[in-house]
Amino acid sequence: MALFYLRSSDHDLYAIHSIVYHASQEIEASLTCFKDPPFPWFSVSTSAVAFIAIFYVYAKRDKLFRNKRKQF
Repeated sequence: MALFYLRSSDHDLYAIHSIVYHASQEIEASLTCFKDPPFPWFSVSTSAVAFIAIFYVYAKRDKLFRNKRKQF
């Protein structure tokens, strides 16, 4: 009985090997080079402008918000 299972597993292993071998013969490997994505100038410039605007408002806060202060 064990010899039967041994021969059966040997045939199964050979069948799996032949399936994998034939499948690998049909697969074609190719190497495709791609270009790097462009630099995100729009988002960088928008962030820089927003940072400069926030810094400007922070630096000039006394002058910009003077009339809104309570004066005694």
